[in-house]
Amino acid sequence: MGCDIHMYAEKKNGEGVYEYIKSVKPFNYRCYGMFAFLAGVRNYSAIKPIAEPRGLPNDLSKEVKEAFKENDDYHSCSWLSVKELSEFDYDQLMEDRREHKQIAPNIFTGAYTVEPGKGREMSYREFLSESFFEDLEILELIGADRIVFGFDN
Repeated sequence: MGCDIHMYAEKKNGEGVYEYIKSVKPFNYRCYGMFAFLAGVRNYSAIKPIAEPRGLPNDLSKEVKEAFKENDDYHSCSWLSVKELSEFDYDQLMEDRREHKQIAPNIFTGAYTVEPGKGREMSYREFLSESFFEDLEILELIGADRIVFGFDN
C-alpha cells in the first residue's frame, strides 16, 4: 500500500489571517524521499528531515481546516514556512541509505535501509527532485507564507 501527501499552500491576508491559495498544489506527488525530507515519513533513506511533524497549526484557513476535518485519517500532519524551505542549505551533504531490492521475480521494493556508511553521499539538492525546486519557486513567486500537509496510507 502506498503513501500519498495532501498539501495546501496558505498566505496571510492584510488582517493577518491565513487564506488558502487555490491556484497551486505544491509538492503534490508521491516521492518518499521528499516525504522523508519534509517530515520523516517513509524515511527509508534515513535522512534528517527539515522538521519532525508539528501537527496542524491553530490558525488554519477555513478551507484547509475543512479538508483535514473531512479526512481525519491523515497522519504525520505538519506545516512548514516557505521561508524555512527557502533558507535551507540544500547543498549540504547527506547519505541516502535507501536500497532497492528484488523480493520476487519482476517485483522490486525500495523499502530497505542500509547501514550507515553503506549508502550514497549526495547533497539534498541532488536527493530532491527538480519538481521540488520548481514548486518551491512557485510558492516564493506567489508570496505563499506556509504549506500545511498530511499523509495517507
